[in-house]
Amino acid sequence: MFLARTLGMEGFGQYNVAVATFAMLASLSTLGLEKFALRTFSGFIEQNRWDEARGFSRFSLRIIFMVSAVAALAFAAGNWWEYVAFRTNPGIAVVLLVTIVTTMALAMFLIEMLSASGDVTRATLIYRLLLPVSTVTLVGTVYFLSGGLTARRAVICYGAAWMISLLAILQRGRRALPPQFWMAKDKYESRHWVRGALPFFLQSFMMTQFASSGVVVLKMLDTSNFEIGLYAAAIQVASFAVLLATSTSRFYAPKMAIIIDRQDWDGVMKLKRERDAWMNPTVLIYVILILLFGSRIMGFYGPGFEQGYSALIILAVGIAVSVKFAMAPYGLQFIGKSRWVLGTICVAGVLNLVLLFTLGRAFGAIGAAIAYSTSLIVMSVSMYLMGMGWLRSRNGDRAPA
Repeated sequence: MFLARTLGMEGFGQYNVAVATFAMLASLSTLGLEKFALRTFSGFIEQNRWDEARGFSRFSLRIIFMVSAVAALAFAAGNWWEYVAFRTNPGIAVVLLVTIVTTMALAMFLIEMLSASGDVTRATLIYRLLLPVSTVTLVGTVYFLSGGLTARRAVICYGAAWMISLLAILQRGRRALPPQFWMAKDKYESRHWVRGALPFFLQSFMMTQFASSGVVVLKMLDTSNFEIGLYAAAIQVASFAVLLATSTSRFYAPKMAIIIDRQDWDGVMKLKRERDAWMNPTVLIYVILILLFGSRIMGFYGPGFEQGYSALIILAVGIAVSVKFAMAPYGLQFIGKSRWVLGTICVAGVLNLVLLFTLGRAFGAIGAAIAYSTSLIVMSVSMYLMGMGWLRSRNGDRAPA
């Protein structure tokens, strides 16, 4: 919100495009290994397979570093003309791009690996507290020292905050992992790990496109920048609930993976009830807060943003449903039903695009919000029902809804 007011509409848009580009390149560069670590690495530790745990971590870090660097360089080469058009030094821009993307990709993997090792609290604090606090602190420092702020300076602060977080993760990882891990000899099963991570990579890729399609399609439809800004601000506010999903996934996914490996289906249901006991009221409170204070929150972005209140409510409902059923895709992946997950995401993605082109042209930000929320609800509920149906078949219809 501070950036929106300080940078202005155009500068804030440039900042968001840069950050979204970094996030997209970094998330895709992990090749799904960070999500695969929640299942594999936790299993290695549970079974004291330290040689495989060390081999998996070193293999993943190497390949993620190489892929992220190549992806950033390829993107920079493909967009060299933008540096000329905006009179930006190409050398500096490429160095920043590669540095930030590789740092983000490595940090994303290590955060999930730290969670899989059992240190979920520290991993969550680094990602959800240290990272944003570092960003705000650096941005504020630059603003007061230089007397102003540009989109480029804000992006550099964002990258520096990721570097601080990466250093914190590395330091914590040395303490969190036992001596057996550091003393073990590397054992590699590279092909097996790449094949296992592939479904998670495809899921991440499709979800990235799914989430970013709203702004892109609105731009393609020649929607006004104001409507696009309303939608972008609304989805930023509504996506606060996604923090709940990602944080709880880091806590519950490793546990779920171990329980599924034991084929303890009653244990899976017990874990589900444990999560629902506090997640359901939390999601309800989130929706109520959006209803009561959503307009005021949107107003913090600047004059006129209150008009995005309706879009915010629609997005909040869809995201709330997806947060409630956030563990469903993990469960389906862990039982080997990756095709179900990918197929459902594809169907939801097509539905999203159809609704976007249909409703986005007519209703702008509200139409885009309806498209996103509808497809998100269809996707989340469908995967939940698939998972529950599979559990009932294993539990002899003893699994509760």
